[in-house]
Amino acid sequence: MRESWIDERQDTVLLDGLTSVYGQTRAADLRLDELRFELTRKPRRAKEGCNVTQLHYARKGIITPEMEFIAIRENMKLAKNKVEGQSVAQQHPGFSFGANLPDEITPELVRKEVAKAGRLFR
Repeated sequence: MRESWIDERQDTVLLDGLTSVYGQTRAADLRLDELRFELTRKPRRAKEGCNVTQLHYARKGIITPEMEFIAIRENMKLAKNKVEGQSVAQQHPGFSFGANLPDEITPELVRKEVAKAGRLFR
């Protein structure tokens, strides 16, 4: 699903195969065959000078399709809970500590939260 989203950004290139020594060693180890997934896509890498993390996009103010997808999924969960007569507040009683969960999760909220989360790991 994400392949077209990544292609549209034009900041990665497809590789012919695994390029790291570690990846090539693991791929050649027949003992690991039973653990492998059936992947048919080729690996990618960032183009020279590009940063392709969601954190980078969020800090630049860019809302990616991945962030939009998260907002849609979170809103589906909220809607399901409302139908079932539940709310997040009922599931998680206690102090808010300043948190404020809106009635609707927007892609912009997801972007801000991703950008904010990155500051925790500096």
